[in-house]
Amino acid sequence: MPKRRIFDDNNWRKSCAEQCCIRPVFWRINGNKKDPNFWPDLAVRDGDWKLVTTYDGQRVELHNLKANRTEDISKDQSKDHPEIVARLKKQALDWNATLPTKADPSCLAKPQESEPKKLSEKAAPKSEAPAKDRSIPFNRWDTNKDEFLTLEEYKAGQNGGPDLEVRYNRQRRRRQSQPQGVRHAISQIDLNCMKHILITLCLAIGYSQAADVAPTRSVTYKSVSGAELKMDAFEPAGFKARDRRPAIVFFFGGGWTGGSPSQFHQQAKVMADQGMVAFSADYRVASRNKTTPFECVKDGKSAIRWVREHATELGIDPDRIVAAGGSAGGHVAACTSVIEGHEELGEKATMSSIPNAMILFNPVLDTTAKGYGAKKFKPEQQTDLSPCHHVRKGIVPTIVFHGTADKTVPFENAERFTKLMKEAGNVCVLVPFEDKDHGFFNGAFFRKGNGDADFNLTMKHSIEFLKTNGILK
Repeated sequence: MPKRRIFDDNNWRKSCAEQCCIRPVFWRINGNKKDPNFWPDLAVRDGDWKLVTTYDGQRVELHNLKANRTEDISKDQSKDHPEIVARLKKQALDWNATLPTKADPSCLAKPQESEPKKLSEKAAPKSEAPAKDRSIPFNRWDTNKDEFLTLEEYKAGQNGGPDLEVRYNRQRRRRQSQPQGVRHAISQIDLNCMKHILITLCLAIGYSQAADVAPTRSVTYKSVSGAELKMDAFEPAGFKARDRRPAIVFFFGGGWTGGSPSQFHQQAKVMADQGMVAFSADYRVASRNKTTPFECVKDGKSAIRWVREHATELGIDPDRIVAAGGSAGGHVAACTSVIEGHEELGEKATMSSIPNAMILFNPVLDTTAKGYGAKKFKPEQQTDLSPCHHVRKGIVPTIVFHGTADKTVPFENAERFTKLMKEAGNVCVLVPFEDKDHGFFNGAFFRKGNGDADFNLTMKHSIEFLKTNGILK
């Protein structure tokens, strides 16, 4: 194959077919700007399967190219193969999120130089069109310069030939309301450069983007004082009830006053992609239930106990359950292991509410005046639920993420807790984030202004921590 190549329909299909035998091939679709019904943005081909989708993943089509070469819309198989749709859509969205916002000039093909032709004395004068336009067929054929080829322009550009209409139709997405046409998409891409980009980006780790984050189902884990407390469950691909998967339960932040389980949906999705059964739990808070931090801790312990008690039917290994949370939710998670007692009456006391590991995001670790939340406790109660005041030998392995510029929960609390844990002979890892304030760990799904850089880094460290401590294998 030459170093640089202008793609037409046939050699693009040939190249895709060759590459798809090795790895999935991705591309963006630049549609007809004048037609609002032209919807696809991304495409991915893996073997005989091709999926097209929008940037938000809300609309998809799936085609088996072996059986439906022309991608007839009436033969869309997305509803028949949801597992293939989910896999290819995630791959396409993850790939798209890694692309640069601006094109790399080195990946644009240089104008092709054609050999000079001998002209007779009566030959027509050379075109005054720029060399770049003459070198790219699309620009030359698009006579009205509207960035859209009609069938007539395409036929004229090809100067006749067999099966022109069939080839033309294959170069566009077929929609009932769409005029016949196609937007030039990839004729300027250097093939070798494209291969390099695909290999590099497709192997890169992309944890979880803001799009397409939704729980598999919700389960009720506790009914108390008129409140029905639920957990949003994220189950991994290929999950079966007879599995023995590791599990993780996330608790949202909000100062024990408010908050939503959706805060940790993006993290839960990441952990589900790693093969865990992930939960984001609701618990009682002051604004909705007129409760105190003591009820929050009881609910956290109830959630861990419920998951362990129902491990068989949930497909979970009861010896690989992780408690996680941020801020006040990090306090709830920490108390499931650090604080003894404060269990909900009436629950199965023989079933442990202690997790097997903890992941804490800028957690409240000191509830006295040196930390956060002292005013929410009576003076004589300020150390009752303060993790720094209850560290002892035997607390489960823990990782703590904390911003050094946190103005809500002092970074010193995390340093002190880590020091106390290590002195007691426990495993505790502190990952400081320089100059980061409270809530830095939230991803773009929950805090759009945050972006996903810090989120991805906390997820990377969390996964490594879980593998090191035998939770993930």
